[in-house]
Amino acid sequence: MAKKGMSSVISTFLIILLMLVAIGIIWGVVKNVVVSGSGQVSLEKFNSDLQIERVLLSEDDVKVVVERGSGGGKIVKINFVIDDGENSESFEIEADLQALGKSEFTINPEMPIDSIKNIKIAPIYSSSSGNEVSGDVSYSLNVENLDIGEGGEEESGECDPACDSLQVCNEETWVCDEIPVLTGLVLWWDFDGNAIDEIEGLTGVVTDATLTTGHFDQAYDFDGDEDQIFILETEEGDAFDDISSEITFSLWIKPEDMDTKQKPIHRHGWMEIIIEDNELEVKWENDEDDSLKPKIQNLESYENQWIHIVTTISGSEAKLYLNGDEFIATDSEDDFEFKNGGDFYIGAKENFDDPFNGIIDEIMVFDRALSDLEVLELYGLSSS
Repeated sequence: MAKKGMSSVISTFLIILLMLVAIGIIWGVVKNVVVSGSGQVSLEKFNSDLQIERVLLSEDDVKVVVERGSGGGKIVKINFVIDDGENSESFEIEADLQALGKSEFTINPEMPIDSIKNIKIAPIYSSSSGNEVSGDVSYSLNVENLDIGEGGEEESGECDPACDSLQVCNEETWVCDEIPVLTGLVLWWDFDGNAIDEIEGLTGVVTDATLTTGHFDQAYDFDGDEDQIFILETEEGDAFDDISSEITFSLWIKPEDMDTKQKPIHRHGWMEIIIEDNELEVKWENDEDDSLKPKIQNLESYENQWIHIVTTISGSEAKLYLNGDEFIATDSEDDFEFKNGGDFYIGAKENFDDPFNGIIDEIMVFDRALSDLEVLELYGLSSS
């Protein structure tokens, strides 16, 4: 009976021992999974948030300025990948790039510099265990339109050569880009120092109107007493006469009075803008002596305020916008055809009749009808 009892104790001990061994094995597996999982979780806290701020192509190398956002994780290297559309080269370059910081990196590729089309960057992090972990590509830039020597330098912070009036400086590549909304701009009096059109060079004859602070840079001030800018139609015609089916007319005004009858814009038998009785009307006329007259009422609150006026014609429809918003549209039975010929008056019509009292700035004429979204974009562009 004693032997049987002893045997039972030994059996129980062996069973417990085997259970402990099994638990140890299972814990070893679980521990590896947990450790691995914790490594993956920590990687989720990394945020690459890198972007290419500037690229300069030279005869011998490529300089890339990389800017980092506010993301977490320790970046120890950046992987640069360049390609020519068929072949690619990669370069891992050490980097100590802190949040909100930026650094310049120099790449010496084997492929010809002028064949490079794309530059991509990806961060390489140091994990909590000290291992290097590659992140995904965080930024890609197409540079195939950059010529050697273009792209600007970090110290300049500007495009070189400088952009013209119809371009904007791209602060990533430091190359001048066209402004899409300005496509089709055929006449532009910005009044910055003179009354000369920036596109065709049509010169306005200024009578008593004076330069003042405008909505954007300078503008002309009209005091309502025989102040005027007059643009004589040339014998060979001008951009007005080339417009036949679509048009956009844009300007900024700051009226001192919205009650008295005034005509800040007038081209005889073609178009005029009329202010009277706190109303704003645009009158379009054509060769058939038909007219389209979109009008906005109740504008008392706009006295001594800058107003962006845009009017468009497309087909049989004329629209009138105020500060980027469409207020009114009118239609004719047939497509509108423009009347050619006529001198252009700003600030008062011929003989100084219906003089305007206020400031006029940024007169633009397009040979196409801007869309509602483009008019809003133009308002924002002019405002900034």
